[in-house]
Amino acid sequence: MLSDADKNFSHPLRLGDFSDSVPAGRWVEIRIPLARFSSASMARFDPHRTVIVGFSQSAADGEEHTLLVDEIRIENRPEASPARALGAPLKVQAKGYERHIDISWSPPADESRVERYVVYRAFPGAPFVAIGTQAPGVNRFADVLGKMDQAATYEVKSSDAAYRESGFSNAASATTHAMDDEGLLTMVEEASFRYYWEAGAHPASGMIRENVPGNDEIVATGATGFGILALIAGVERQFITREEGLTRLLALTAFLERADRFHGAWPHFMNGGTGRRLPVFDMFDNGADLVETSFLMQGLLTARQYFRGPDPRERDLARRITTLWRQVEWDWFQRTPQGTALYWHWSPEFTWFINHPLYGWNEVMITYLLAIASPTHPVPASLYFTGWAGDRRES
Repeated sequence: MLSDADKNFSHPLRLGDFSDSVPAGRWVEIRIPLARFSSASMARFDPHRTVIVGFSQSAADGEEHTLLVDEIRIENRPEASPARALGAPLKVQAKGYERHIDISWSPPADESRVERYVVYRAFPGAPFVAIGTQAPGVNRFADVLGKMDQAATYEVKSSDAAYRESGFSNAASATTHAMDDEGLLTMVEEASFRYYWEAGAHPASGMIRENVPGNDEIVATGATGFGILALIAGVERQFITREEGLTRLLALTAFLERADRFHGAWPHFMNGGTGRRLPVFDMFDNGADLVETSFLMQGLLTARQYFRGPDPRERDLARRITTLWRQVEWDWFQRTPQGTALYWHWSPEFTWFINHPLYGWNEVMITYLLAIASPTHPVPASLYFTGWAGDRRES
C-alpha cells in the first residue's frame, strides 16, 4: 500500500498479481502502475505525492517470511524501443588496503544513459558475482573484505533504466595487506579528500553538495570551504596534480563571482549550476549567511596562500580570491555601528527577521576573526569579547 504526504493512503494490492512468482534467494523486478492504487482514506490519496511504501503479509500460514526490497523507483514506463548497447566502464583499477579493496573506473562516453554501475567480484578459482551497485558520477566502490591477505579480481558493468547491462570492463586485481600507521593515515586522508573531490563536488561549479545521495543541485557554501581545504591537502599529498587542483579552484571562484550575494556574503545553499539562492530550511533563510561565508572564505584564503607560484593562472586565482575577500561587508552584519555582536543572517525580503546574534563558544569564532581582519569592511576587535566570547549580551 502507499501513503501520501498528507497521510492519505491507498487500498493494498497483492504483489502476486504483478509477478508470476517470487522465488527465494533471487532478485525479481516487479512493476505496478500507479493507476492501480485506489484511495482507501477519507480524503483522496494522491499517488504523485507518495512518501511511504508499506508491506504486509497477507497469507496467515503461521510461518515467518522475509522480503528484501531494494531500489524502489517511481518513473514513467520505459519506451519499448530497441536496446542500444551501453558502453562498459573504462580503466578499472583496484587498490588493496588492510581490510578493504578500493575499486575505481572512468565512465563510458555514453554515461548519460547509465542508471547505475554493477560491480562484480571473483575470488581465486571462483566465478564473478555481482556484489554491489554505484550511482553514475560516483566512479568508485569500496569492497570491505574484513581480513588481510585476501586476493580478489573485479570487473564493472554499466546498467540502464531497464536493467540492461553492458559487457564487462577490463579486470583489475588487488590483495588486502598489513599496513603501518603512516599507510593507514594516508588511507584516511585520501578517502576524506576523495569524498570532496569526487562524490561531493557539483560537476558544473565544483561547489560541494549538501548531501550525497540527495538533491544533486543543492550545494553548501560552508562545506565548500572545507572542500577547498581538502583539495589543498590532496595536492600536497599528490592525490591529484597541482594543475588539477588549480583548474578546479579557478572554475569555483568564477562561479562564486556570478552567484547570488548580499552585501558580499553568500547564501547557505545555492543551486550548483546557476548560483541562485535556495531557501532550504525555510522561506526566511533566503539571503546572506555570514557563518557559512566565513567557512568558505577561510578555505579561499588558504588556497590563495598555497597557490602563490609564478604561474599566471595562480596569480589570476589569487586576484579573484582577493576581490571576493574584499567585497564581504562584515560590518554590515553588525547591524548598527554601536552593535556589540555580529548577526548570522540577512535577507533582502525579510531583513533581520531571523535575528540570530553570534555568541560562542561554538563554530563562529572564525567569523569574528575574519571580520576583524577584513581590509575593507572590518569590525572593532572588541566584538571578539562582546560577541563570540559573550562578555556582554545585546539587549
